[in-house]
Amino acid sequence: MAMALASAATPIIGGYMTIWWGWASIFLFLAFYSLVGIVMLVMQLPETAPPGSHPIISPKWLLANYTLLLHKSWRWYTLACSFAFAGLFSFLSGSPFVIINFLGDSEEQFGLFFAVIVASFMNRSAITNRWRL
Repeated sequence: MAMALASAATPIIGGYMTIWWGWASIFLFLAFYSLVGIVMLVMQLPETAPPGSHPIISPKWLLANYTLLLHKSWRWYTLACSFAFAGLFSFLSGSPFVIINFLGDSEEQFGLFFAVIVASFMNRSAITNRWRL
């Protein structure tokens, strides 16, 4: 639910940031947000593994952990998921260009349009979750 709300709010916020301060403000905000996250991570998250518990990384150890790549069913499931995510990210990256440049909507209108898509996704997810087979 939080991820869906975040994906609904970010195009709206980004649209207003573009209108008020230009498109570069989004990248400055992301750089600042990332820096704050890294500082918080370094200062607040201690190492949880006991000393000496990490395996020594060698070529033999790496190859032993990549045997999953040899399973035929794993490759087909991974390929199917990859195509599903490729379609999703194609839509996510291409829809602003189409809606703003071809349809002539503003950045803030795109944010509201995208919020409707996310609300529909949340609604269908809730219905699907309620009536499981």
